[in-house]
Amino acid sequence: MRNLIILICVLGISFNAFSQKKLHYKKQNTAITDSTGNSNNEQDKYKKGKGKKKGNWEAKKRRNDQQAWDSLPDPIGLTSDFEKIFTDSQVVHLDSMLVDFEKKTTIEIAIITVDSASINGDFFNDLAPMVAKTWGIGKEKEMNGIVFAVSVSYRRADFFLDTGINQFMADGEAKDIVKKYVFPMFKQEKYYDGVLAGLTQLMKLIDSRSVETNK
Repeated sequence: MRNLIILICVLGISFNAFSQKKLHYKKQNTAITDSTGNSNNEQDKYKKGKGKKKGNWEAKKRRNDQQAWDSLPDPIGLTSDFEKIFTDSQVVHLDSMLVDFEKKTTIEIAIITVDSASINGDFFNDLAPMVAKTWGIGKEKEMNGIVFAVSVSYRRADFFLDTGINQFMADGEAKDIVKKYVFPMFKQEKYYDGVLAGLTQLMKLIDSRSVETNK
């Protein structure tokens, strides 16, 4: 009987030591998951800047951009002032200029203004060409569409010139017009004056070169 009691005690001590060793091993090697599904090991890596998941931000941005395209509204007119920076009379004047210019040259121009709630700022560079494609600006055969995109919220303005316009004007020249005629007015918060000045200069330059081409 005495020998049996001694054997049980020895086995109990051995089992307890084995259990403590096993528990210590689990603590060292098992990650604890929080409510977000991240383990404590993963959290440490993020805190140290290690193990960061690349591409997540870009994927999110692409999804947001796609949503912006999917929700791109139909044009209000030749001047689609979604940012509401023009008065009604100013929109009418701009529209009349665009109509007259198309009658004279067959070149179609559209103006679009958007605020920061509409699109991601990084996406602005793609706005004008996408509008041209989606709204069908320009004659299909001539590919002579122009889109003037403006965002006061982002302090951005840009011309998109379809390939048929390149015979009259280079992209660099259009950017120069924005820098010289549009932005100086925007800095004074004269947004209509800036758009009008840029549009007028663009039309003047194309008109003079189209006349020379037709001679």
